[in-house]
Amino acid sequence: MRTVLGFGVLALLLILLSLAYLATGSYSLPLGEVVSALLGNGGEEAGTVVLEIRLPRLLGALMTGAALSLTGAVMQSIFNNPLVSPDILGVSSGAACGAAAALVLGLGAPAAAFSSFAGGMLAVTVALLLARMAGGGGVLLLVLAGIVVAAFFSGVVELICALNPRAEEFPSILFFLFGSMARMTQGDLAVLVLALLPGALLLWRLGFALDVMSLGEADAAGLGLPAGRLRLMAVILCSVICGLFISRVGIIGWVGLVVPHLARIWFGFRHRILLPASMLLGAVLLVGVDLICRSLFTYELPLGVITSILGAPVFAVVLCRNAGRRDGTC
Repeated sequence: MRTVLGFGVLALLLILLSLAYLATGSYSLPLGEVVSALLGNGGEEAGTVVLEIRLPRLLGALMTGAALSLTGAVMQSIFNNPLVSPDILGVSSGAACGAAAALVLGLGAPAAAFSSFAGGMLAVTVALLLARMAGGGGVLLLVLAGIVVAAFFSGVVELICALNPRAEEFPSILFFLFGSMARMTQGDLAVLVLALLPGALLLWRLGFALDVMSLGEADAAGLGLPAGRLRLMAVILCSVICGLFISRVGIIGWVGLVVPHLARIWFGFRHRILLPASMLLGAVLLVGVDLICRSLFTYELPLGVITSILGAPVFAVVLCRNAGRRDGTC
């Protein structure tokens, strides 16, 4: 009953936020006109605003929140570490490096998206190879390799910015580093759907394996679970999903780290329930945050900045809550 109630509340919140999202902006619309436009019965002007401008952005925010939260929940389980985020192997830093290089070279937005995805996949590949060269694919080595790779690619991004003589490229690079839904197109939506739906279904089917792997290496091995192979498959799949989303919307931090913790508080630890719950909660969160970003002021706030400002204190509260359960402090 608790689970059903939780899903019902989140679904209702998402519907209400979505309607507010489509109605709110520099050109406000009555809710009736929004519904009419969605049903194909509205005027031409309202239809253009709702269907061609705001709806793609809404769907982009919805899917991005779902994807980051899904991959965050999976990564935390397979690494058995609550501090792990979807970009633990450097996919965000690699994607930022690829996008920055393409923008500085003047290759345009489509090339920057492709270069961003390629950079993210390169970073993950280097991290996996580095961990193997260091002695295997264990959890600790993978995390350390990811830290090294992320630091390297972040340094390259800073070097690109420092050596770039064309200051007019800085806004585009910052736009990518801070994250935004402003450039979401129908073509982007098609790519994101093809990345998210099959990936989410496959990860959901691994729910029992994720339940076991979240208990630790010893328990997984004792039950005969090929933890190493499953971890590698999940890491690659999550990295591909994250890389595709980052290449379209930029870097949006804290969502994949915080949302799975919030979902576990209400829905528990069984992954066949936790994963869809995390996706739904992540969609609600990012739609709400993007609504704030584009409505709070006359200008648009960076999405990644707001998620960081909101995510850090929420995560601190979650940490204190968990610590208090264990030792009575905080």
